[in-house]
Amino acid sequence: MTSDFRVDVGQLDQLARQLGESTGAMGAAMRAMETTGPKTTGSKRLDHACDDFQEKWEYGLKQLTQTVQAVTKGLDQTVAAYRQTEAALTAVYQGASAS
Repeated sequence: MTSDFRVDVGQLDQLARQLGESTGAMGAAMRAMETTGPKTTGSKRLDHACDDFQEKWEYGLKQLTQTVQAVTKGLDQTVAAYRQTEAALTAVYQGASAS
């Protein structure tokens, strides 16, 4: 039954990196909205719409970023634990086969 369970540590590690990159992209998008104004959009109406959007989404994106960071930290810890377990099991099996 345990032969059906597999963990791809490389994929977990890649997921953690991708999540980290996504938080950077969200932050960049919010910073871009902060610097948007009538001189860059050409319209006060569009500028106000951008301000409204930023105000409404800023809190949510901060919460999402915090959640993604927590998930990333958990994935990093999980990857480290799997690697440690795998190294320990390898050492045990190598020791047993040397006997």
